[in-house]
Amino acid sequence: MNISLNPGIKSFGGHSTGLKVLISVVLGAALGLAIFLFLIGRPRVAVIDIVNGEIDTDSTVQMVRALHYARDEKTVKAVVVNLSSPGGGATDSTTLFMEMVKLREKKPVVVVVTEMAASGGYQMLLGANYVYANPSSFVGNVGVILYLPSSRGASERIVTSGPFKGTGGSERMYLSVMQMLKDAFIKLVVSQRGDRLRMSPDEVAEGRIYLGVEAVKLGLVDEMGTVDDGVKKAASLAGIRNYQLLDVNKALQDQGMKLVYARKGNYSLASFKPEFPYLYYRFVEPR
Repeated sequence: MNISLNPGIKSFGGHSTGLKVLISVVLGAALGLAIFLFLIGRPRVAVIDIVNGEIDTDSTVQMVRALHYARDEKTVKAVVVNLSSPGGGATDSTTLFMEMVKLREKKPVVVVVTEMAASGGYQMLLGANYVYANPSSFVGNVGVILYLPSSRGASERIVTSGPFKGTGGSERMYLSVMQMLKDAFIKLVVSQRGDRLRMSPDEVAEGRIYLGVEAVKLGLVDEMGTVDDGVKKAASLAGIRNYQLLDVNKALQDQGMKLVYARKGNYSLASFKPEFPYLYYRFVEPR
């Protein structure tokens, strides 16, 4: 009969083997997590700074590219737009609204109004899931400006084949178009803000601009807050923690883009000098 003189040796050896297996499992899991984070990356909240951005053709192209960058980057799970804009061209403003809607269909979008979101700038933020505003920022100014250049009429140099060939239509027709755009803008505000809006359509149509603190009370925006608040809200809506921030502006600049999110000139009526009829969703500074 074989009798072990030191039975504890076997027992210790069994525990040692189990400990080694446990350590291997833990190390394997840690290595797997490290590889996952290296290959996939930690979740990120993208921040797009549109500061004092007049909405025109050039800036719209770049803003759309920024929105697409945030939308297509797989590690980005939520987006914050730090917005300050007096608006601009009606067509460009509507383009930005539609692009914001496309973005929010894929990931949560939070807008933070730091200084101003007026007219077309306000239309743009309607595409977000949630909106913060600085208490002293300016928000609203819903409406349309129609610019009609002086008719040059016919002369020996300019001969038109029809009564409206030189202008595209009568003044009455352009006023009708302006009214249609105004009605569409108001309906957009009502539909996108929904039950949060505490203004009648007629009140929205007045075109007033409000302080951020007033805009919250009227339901034009959701809450007073900062960019930091916006980041936290976006992460919460996306259900992520332990996230990183992605500066989209810097990423685009690193790709060689020269951003034109800068305010150009002033916004008095005297500065509107297009050579053809033009429709604006834009705030105009009083003279």
